[in-house]
Amino acid sequence: WASRPLPPPMGKWLLLTFFGLLTEATPLVATAPEDLTTPFNDLPFPLQWALDYLRRHYAKPFALKALASHCGVTPSHLCRLFRRHLGTTPIGYLQRVRLIVARQLLEKTSWSVQSIAALVGFNDVRHFRRQFLRHFGLTPQQARRSSIPPS
Repeated sequence: WASRPLPPPMGKWLLLTFFGLLTEATPLVATAPEDLTTPFNDLPFPLQWALDYLRRHYAKPFALKALASHCGVTPSHLCRLFRRHLGTTPIGYLQRVRLIVARQLLEKTSWSVQSIAALVGFNDVRHFRRQFLRHFGLTPQQARRSSIPPS
């Protein structure tokens, strides 16, 4: 049994999470935060499934066709459902989830901005910084500083 090779790592986000757990005492966000999990029982089932999937798998690469297939609808129908009920697109919703989780990680950990960007699913830290600034009106560094209680 010990002679079997170890499986390859499942991705950089898994490694970052593992090492973060070793170095941090604060619990990490496993799924999207509560402000994105408001009740949506009145939404169509395919949209509920899509929202649940995106909140649980925000760090994974996004493919609209795969998400639509998971929900049992066509990509165009899924986009219409997002627009009609949420006023956004699937990628827009996913980006919002990623940014909110990133902000929580910035406030709760001392990880680098680059590590957090990679952990939540951004491949380019510059793009992450631009989107963070556009969404929150603060840079990631400013958000981290604003969450530190005065001593």
